[in-house]
Amino acid sequence: LISVSSVNFCPGYPVLDVNDNEIFIEGGNVAFDDAGNVYVENELRGQLAVVEFEDPHGLMRSGENFYVATEESLLGASQAVGTSVAGSSIEISNVDLPLEMVNMMMALRSYAANQKVLSTIDETASRMIDQVGGQG
Repeated sequence: LISVSSVNFCPGYPVLDVNDNEIFIEGGNVAFDDAGNVYVENELRGQLAVVEFEDPHGLMRSGENFYVATEESLLGASQAVGTSVAGSSIEISNVDLPLEMVNMMMALRSYAANQKVLSTIDETASRMIDQVGGQG
């Protein structure tokens, strides 16, 4: 399920339709249906091209939230199967917040324990140097 919202859609940036033509979304009321059809002011502008990349790491970052398909990434690209567009919806985070908070607390405790071990080793080494140096 792909979530597309007119709230976070960037006007002025084109998107590709199923025929690799650019769809420019300019105007007021923008809407999407489950099939990926793009409507501006209730006029059909085209159908979004929804693709899957064999290696999504081959996409090139362009700005803060945009990615551009490279020649290499397009070789393994195919029409997305079993994917629908959720118009007028907002995408939620894909992070399990409670799990990530527990992981972060465990990492913090592990860091604190390691810091204490290093401090103890440093104190022990310092005492040994003082004792060896004091006997001479």
